[in-house]
Formats: sequence, structure tokens, C-alpha cells
Amino acid sequence: MRILLLLCIIFPLIGCASSPEKQTKAFYEWYTTQLNNPVKPIFFAAPELDRWVEHSTLTRLNYIYRHGDESTTWDADYFTYSQDVSEKWQQNVIVSPAWHVPGGVAVNVMLGAWNEPQMQSWLIVYLVQQNSTWKITRVKAIDYEQYLNY
Repeated sequence: MRILLLLCIIFPLIGCASSPEKQTKAFYEWYTTQLNNPVKPIFFAAPELDRWVEHSTLTRLNYIYRHGDESTTWDADYFTYSQDVSEKWQQNVIVSPAWHVPGGVAVNVMLGAWNEPQMQSWLIVYLVQQNSTWKITRVKAIDYEQYLNY
């Protein structure tokens, strides 16, 4: 009887944990839609990112946004590593299977359509699991990284 009760508690909790791949894809579909919002586009340190981004990472992004100097300001958006955002990105988010890295997992992400190579963004996204949710801790381009030092 105890085993049955334990299984009834554990299996629903396991089902709550979305995969890092699904969470990353959902984030980029949402984020690129928000970036293309003509009324109020989102910015890389917006409070709404709390749902997707690990707390200490979001804290560092907010600090850099508010107190950044020439050494910490960026030419590109932290989550896309681009200045321009294609309207095709939200329908063209490709995420690789996750692989384990120290402290969490990483996934490769490609934003963009194959027929628009100049508008593609290739990223490596690092995630950790917190309270059954995968949250982004770090994003880097294939050959460049914007460090979150402050």
C-alpha cells in the first residue's frame, strides 16, 4: 500500500518536468514573438523572463541593463546574439537533443529559415532544472560569448 501511494506521488511529479529541449523551443518561440511585437517588444532583462531564465542569470542581466558601462553593454540581444530579428524565427526554432554538462544540460539552437542564411542564429543554450522546470543559465553563440560579469 505504501509503494502504491509513493508511486501515485512520484509519477505526477515526473510528468511535470518538461524536457530541456521542449522548454528551450517554447522559450524561443515565445521570445522571438515578443521581440517582434510592434507595440512593446521585450528586452533581454525583462521581468517576464523569470518563467524561463534562472534567477541569478536574470539578476545579472538586470544589473548589466541598469548599470552597464562600455565594457558590459552589448551590440546584440543576449538570447539571440543578433541585432535584427526575423519574423520567420518563431516558426523556425530547431533544438538539438540535450547533452549533459557540469551542473545541467546544453542544447544547440538554430533560429531562422534555411532559405534565409543571413538571418540565421546558431546558439548553445545551457539549462539547469529548478522545481521541475528547466531554466536557462547561459547562452552563447557558436564562436562568441557575451559574459555576464559585473
